[in-house]
Amino acid sequence: MIAEALRGCDPRDPRAALAAISHLAYLRGLVHATAGNASLRVDGGFLCTPSGSCLGDVSPQALVSLDGAWAAAAGQGVATSEWRMHAAVFERVAAANAVLHTHSHAATLFAMRQSDVPMITPEARHHLGTVPCLPAEPPGSEELAAAVRAAMDEGARAVLLGRHGCVAWGADPREAFFRAELLEATARLAWDLREAGAQW
Repeated sequence: MIAEALRGCDPRDPRAALAAISHLAYLRGLVHATAGNASLRVDGGFLCTPSGSCLGDVSPQALVSLDGAWAAAAGQGVATSEWRMHAAVFERVAAANAVLHTHSHAATLFAMRQSDVPMITPEARHHLGTVPCLPAEPPGSEELAAAVRAAMDEGARAVLLGRHGCVAWGADPREAFFRAELLEATARLAWDLREAGAQW
């Protein structure tokens, strides 16, 4: 499915790469309808998905181009309302070049319970480290951005947003997607084990 989503995508074209990973997040069920958003660091600023867009059909041309202060140029459309959260990631980690915010089912179950996802597999521990659940804050707020910054200061590579969803980041769109997908798979396994009465 990754190859299908990326078919014809020139890795040197940041718009095509961000749109392709957005489509893949939708195809894999990490986002639904108009939930979720994505962004990418580019020369001179950032690209992000437009407000109210469906990641499943956002086009490269529809992505909003922003300068280094997250201001959109004239005629660029309206950036996601959660841009402050994305900006917090890029501000804190120089190696983070892509951010993916999802509402994937199992990870969001943990977020609704305001509980951390236990890293129960070696793969999860290696690639994600720990994934804390942040306090519930209004989506798009500076308070939420501040909570993300604090988690990153502790070394987080992905976080749950209390009563909301989750966000992952990476060196490129593919790594951000892999982390978000691994987080969902780990949360699903942990939830199923809990429902079965198993301990980890």
